[in-house]
Amino acid sequence: FMNSHQSDTKFIPIPFPFRGECFKDVDIDLKPLDVIYMGTMMCQEHADIVESMKPYNYNYASLTPAGSPTMCNVSSQEKWNVLGKTKASIAINMCPLESRHIEWIKRNKHWESIETFNNLEYGYFPQFKPRVIEAMCTKTVNLVKRDPWNVIEKWFEEGKHFVYWDDITDLQEKLKDVVENYDKYESMVENAYERVYDFEIDKIYESMNEGALVI
Repeated sequence: FMNSHQSDTKFIPIPFPFRGECFKDVDIDLKPLDVIYMGTMMCQEHADIVESMKPYNYNYASLTPAGSPTMCNVSSQEKWNVLGKTKASIAINMCPLESRHIEWIKRNKHWESIETFNNLEYGYFPQFKPRVIEAMCTKTVNLVKRDPWNVIEKWFEEGKHFVYWDDITDLQEKLKDVVENYDKYESMVENAYERVYDFEIDKIYESMNEGALVI
């Protein structure tokens, strides 16, 4: 949208940058924990995700007590230490919308021209989550909800760096496979770990300074 108002490509989207230094002391070699979901419980689908994890050795990390998280308002370092010991992380790269949000969006001129708002009837808009990056930094398998935008594909490849799920039943089946056959995903987590370091903040700054930021 912003590039459409420029004579050239001025803006290049990147995922959440991070400092590799933050993860240097996180133990990522052993995975005694099965699955984690990180995020605020904002809709029924979030609640269904937590229920899907309960047969396993799971953690639900949230900033608020909604949904009875096993980790509430903990530091990033505490969360990363648990993530590093976990086989799978569940992510939804969207934020739910209420009717009042949709009404506000439609009051704005040319809102239809913004890709973010192309599927308001879906009840979400795209919101790429830093937890995807965090999981890649800890060699944890990303189970990502497929959606109308699939923003993650701007930087990562399905099957090479992460696994899609389509509904709760599909999530349950894929989570079971990761928990029972984590070794099968070794090449995926290694590929994701290598790729995610293309977005380490120092590397991004270096590329920008050289005028050669290629994502």
